[in-house]
Amino acid sequence: MKLREDLMLFGPNRRHPQKTVIELWLEPGPNTVDRLQGQLPDLRTAVPDTLAGHGVRLPPDHPVHPLPGESPLDALGRLVAGVALGLQQHAGHRVDFFDFVASSEDGVSSFVFEYEENDTGDDARAMALHLVGELEPDLALEEPLIASYSGFAEPFQAFMAVAPQRVLPRDAQAIIDAAARLDVPCVKLEREPYAGVSGDFRVRPNGLLKLGHACRQQVLDGTFCVYRNEALAPLVHDRAAVHKTLLRLSAPLPRHDANARRSVSSRRAARVAERIGFPVAIKPLGLPRSAGDAGIALDLADADAARKAAERALRLCRGVRVEAHVPGETYKLIVANGECVAVVRLQDGLAREDVTADAHASTIELAQRLAAELQPGLMTMTVVSRDIGSALEDGGAVVSLDVAPELDAFLRGNGQFPGPAILGRAMEGLIRFLFPDPAKSRIPIIAVTGTNGKTTVCGMISRIVQSAGHVTGRAGTTGFFVNDECRQFEDFSGGSGHYKVLEAAEVDFAVLE
Repeated sequence: MKLREDLMLFGPNRRHPQKTVIELWLEPGPNTVDRLQGQLPDLRTAVPDTLAGHGVRLPPDHPVHPLPGESPLDALGRLVAGVALGLQQHAGHRVDFFDFVASSEDGVSSFVFEYEENDTGDDARAMALHLVGELEPDLALEEPLIASYSGFAEPFQAFMAVAPQRVLPRDAQAIIDAAARLDVPCVKLEREPYAGVSGDFRVRPNGLLKLGHACRQQVLDGTFCVYRNEALAPLVHDRAAVHKTLLRLSAPLPRHDANARRSVSSRRAARVAERIGFPVAIKPLGLPRSAGDAGIALDLADADAARKAAERALRLCRGVRVEAHVPGETYKLIVANGECVAVVRLQDGLAREDVTADAHASTIELAQRLAAELQPGLMTMTVVSRDIGSALEDGGAVVSLDVAPELDAFLRGNGQFPGPAILGRAMEGLIRFLFPDPAKSRIPIIAVTGTNGKTTVCGMISRIVQSAGHVTGRAGTTGFFVNDECRQFEDFSGGSGHYKVLEAAEVDFAVLE
């Protein structure tokens, strides 16, 4: 079987206005098409069975399953696309789009399917084609995509070792969806045509987004506003800095020893615990954000338990904080753009109930006051209280503050709980923090098309706009320009040049060829 076309289409493209897709044109050959009708029943059973044998179970309405009366070529396209989608879905990627592409050529199966991350989509496509060819040798590719392919098991294991690590966070998707509702431009900086960055400074892998055009752009790492909230970066990675900030802002905290904010040995931690009074909690300091709640121990009843908990925590870090254990239930207050979006009750780490209407007014006011002082785009304040309807001074306390919260870690749809709706409202608030007037997220754009004279006309327009006081970004066949300075000389008349203009921080007017 020949692979006639193999295209990865990113950004708005000819096949879908929003989704990134892979387009394939398969040519089995005339004799194979004739035989395919008789081979299809076995193939339609063998493909899902093989996937199920590797733990990939597809629902009855999945695109991999044939439709009544479908032609052999359409059935082939559906099988390949269905396998590629199913593999990505099994790895946690939220993709579902599939469609046939009209072709004027006979004997060709042409179709598109969605991908979200380039390498994952590319690997899924290669595995789908090889699996179909393995189960039906007449459909084997003339030129294999996977070198030394010897069966589906080995590439599947390699795929599952890396593909889950590339999943777009639900928070990032919620921001993208909110930006679309507010008509704010948004691109993924860890997807084509961009290349992501990594390191300990990162907040959310796969969650780097750029909103707005050029001089008006803002960058989000997860939910953290990289430009607007640079001064808050220590609060993202340092639990001790958060505690110090909450002290400074007079938040009601668990009882602690003001003279022993960091214990560097288990014996010292046990002595501090005895001074505070049991039960106590041990919290490690200095761990990277990715460690989450590792090393935290709650409700320690005596000095021996405190010492052992401190020993475990100190294997992970160089110091721990000892504070009184606060009995009660855990609640998170979600604040976006200075307003409390919701108060949710947590159980086993997940939000189970929206208790905003029941929360004491002073607790909501406290969260909003902290947000007014710190000015994050989005934050969560975690409190523990026996009764959220009572003031925190009556036995509750603030136990954590996060200026780059991962809302998708605890906001899910469970039964009647409106997790996705709360997530959507929070992300709209975050975007309005960055762009109070969403229309001002964009810069003016003039695009010139035609057969001859485009470059000359773009140059003339750029000069006219500059004379009005604007800094122009221009992309065309002669390169990428800021005003009249050529920043890069090559043909930038396509999408890559347009992206360059709209990411240039000094540009306030775009002229695109």
